[in-house]
Amino acid sequence: MPTDRFARVLLVTAMAIGLIALGWLCGAPGYHNHDELVLLDRSPTVAEIVRHLADGLFRIDGTFYRPLGHALLRLQLRLHELGPWAVHGASVLHHVANAALFAWVLRRFGRSARPAWWLLVLPTALPGVAWAAAAYDRLLLTWLLLAVGLLRSPRAAAGPAIVAMFLLALATKDTAVVFPVAAVLLWRAGPAAARPARWVPIALAVLAAGYLGWRLANAQPPAIEYEPRFDSTMVVRALRYAAFPFAITTEDPRTVWGASWLLGSAGAALLLAAAWRPRAQRTESMLALALIALPLLPVLPIGMSSGHYLYPATPGLALLLDLALRGGGQALRGGRRAIWCLLPLLTVHSAFVSWHGYRIAVALHGLQRAHRAMTDSGIESVGLTAAPGAAAAVLPRFRYYVTAQGLRPQLLPEAATYLPRLVLQADGSVLTER
Repeated sequence: MPTDRFARVLLVTAMAIGLIALGWLCGAPGYHNHDELVLLDRSPTVAEIVRHLADGLFRIDGTFYRPLGHALLRLQLRLHELGPWAVHGASVLHHVANAALFAWVLRRFGRSARPAWWLLVLPTALPGVAWAAAAYDRLLLTWLLLAVGLLRSPRAAAGPAIVAMFLLALATKDTAVVFPVAAVLLWRAGPAAARPARWVPIALAVLAAGYLGWRLANAQPPAIEYEPRFDSTMVVRALRYAAFPFAITTEDPRTVWGASWLLGSAGAALLLAAAWRPRAQRTESMLALALIALPLLPVLPIGMSSGHYLYPATPGLALLLDLALRGGGQALRGGRRAIWCLLPLLTVHSAFVSWHGYRIAVALHGLQRAHRAMTDSGIESVGLTAAPGAAAAVLPRFRYYVTAQGLRPQLLPEAATYLPRLVLQADGSVLTER
């Protein structure tokens, strides 16, 4: 009969192996955003990254204040010379680390680490892995998970450490400003003997209020797509975020944008149904709902909806799903069977998205090389074509990024007779034909 200590070691080892195995299936590999391609062209050195970080820490007049987030992204994109999987591998490993941190937090709060498995493969987490620039969201979640875990420590050093984690989160992404609300809810949820001192949530609230006032007083007006819109369209955006778990892939959000009312209403109804529990057991589910909603509050007024904004909210969704299926003796009938059905399906979904994204990443990697060669030759216009068997879903992205690279694509069939051609191959690579 194994001892409790041996069983705990075995559980941790199995979780670690499972996290890595499932984690590599999550997300779409590589970089697929115009901002990232611009950064790739610059290829900053480590010294330049450090200098940019030092300058960014004291630059208060920008539209966004993300010095740590920018530094992490630049460090990650330096891996692009090794290939698409090097960039994506860094995102996946960070995601796996966040899942392990989430498991640690759950154990600190006396709960099972099961929701950490859901965090790995839920569709709402995939954009945060697929998009390299979502390094902001991944690092933000890292700091906040560390802070939440320390909320269950009565040690004197826990309070200053929580404040330090919050300051690091604020320097990573502005949306961390809502964390004190979650911290107060989580602080009150635990027994008094396991809480930090009362000054900790007060200090977090004061820091958040000061940061918010400082940013509002000094930030530049945002670009038009980031302008806040406090109108009825906020309801539509909220429904879009509720619809993102139903998106087929992270690359093509038409399944979200085209039917946001239908899918969003269904998603919101499912969330509320999962949270509906007897009054005596409703506290945990309401807390999970709050952990889903709070990270979205700062981005809800923004006219542009994006799936990666849901990454910091995914732990709350994983917790709510686990509560609904297996929690507190009030699990849904057939909850265990549902878990064994849902987990493989979500894993297959993640693998499909990963394969699809890898095709795009390979194409973009070849496009980078073709762009540099053509720029050196003074070529500005190119013809585009696809070889037989090339994935139809990749071609629109390929066309978009050819334009984003500064090349003017000519899509007429006769263009290839007098222009260099970029040929998208069946394996996702790019062939340059002169």
